[in-house]
Amino acid sequence: MKKVFLIICLGGLLLGQVACNNSENQKTSEKELELQKRELELKQKELSQQVGNTNTSQRGQQNNNTAFFIINVAAVKTESEAKAKTTELKNNGNAAGYLWIPDYTSLSGAEFYSVYIGPFSTQYDCEVATEEYRKKHSDAYGLLVSQDRKRIRINGIGNVTVTDVKPKCTTEDFSGGDNYGAIETISLFGDFKTILTIHSCSANGDYQGFFFEMFKKQNEKYTQVENKSMFKENQKELLKKINNLFKEKYAKLSKDTYWSKCSPLILPFINLNDLGMKLCAEKITFYASFEMNEECQCSGLEPLMIEMTFAEVEPYLIK
Repeated sequence: MKKVFLIICLGGLLLGQVACNNSENQKTSEKELELQKRELELKQKELSQQVGNTNTSQRGQQNNNTAFFIINVAAVKTESEAKAKTTELKNNGNAAGYLWIPDYTSLSGAEFYSVYIGPFSTQYDCEVATEEYRKKHSDAYGLLVSQDRKRIRINGIGNVTVTDVKPKCTTEDFSGGDNYGAIETISLFGDFKTILTIHSCSANGDYQGFFFEMFKKQNEKYTQVENKSMFKENQKELLKKINNLFKEKYAKLSKDTYWSKCSPLILPFINLNDLGMKLCAEKITFYASFEMNEECQCSGLEPLMIEMTFAEVEPYLIK
């Protein structure tokens, strides 16, 4: 009887061990299938987007128009620091390099050198490498490096955040003799940028007029183009909305006789080339182009303008 009982116990233990092994194998198999599925999805996506590859590792050797992925390890102020950190990573057995962040639209625009591990040709490869590297360096993360107005941040396999990159704006005041004002440069979408020069009558900032210019990068040089070249064929819909907003605002302002005398406005605008424009952060400002008579210049009146949210204008922009 004892022998029978012992055999039953041993059989039970063996069956339990087999069940445990089957359970562990099933979990491993499910994880592998999930990873394979994730890899296939990303490869299909990357093929459709034709994400390029680069095998270079030093700044100046990358093709700025080719997209790739990196693990961002550090951001440093000087190129000598970037070179030293890159050498350190390479000595530890990593493929590494550095780049100047403002060279790429998809990055933050901060004036630093990014020291990275990589590059990686696919998002999936970067996800896998980032997850492994973050086990010892939790502050590191993966990034898409490209000229697209899209930021992809990677914290591991399937742990990915995608956001839009907003236009970058810089303002520089100028003065000299009787000239006062500010020059605002805005990096827009793809190869477009605008420069808005606002002239003042004095250092106090009394508005006198503005001069707006649109540029497009062609063959590594910026060439001046018409405003409307930045917008899609549906730009007439946008122009209609702009005219309505100007009409509403001018109806309120024109109740002031001084305003109506100094700022005559003829509506509707029939072309986006008739407007000044500033795109920055979450809002877009359109300036009405009109000439102030001499009596009203330097009167302290601000330019007539309306604002729209970035989301309202984005559907009309060429990206």
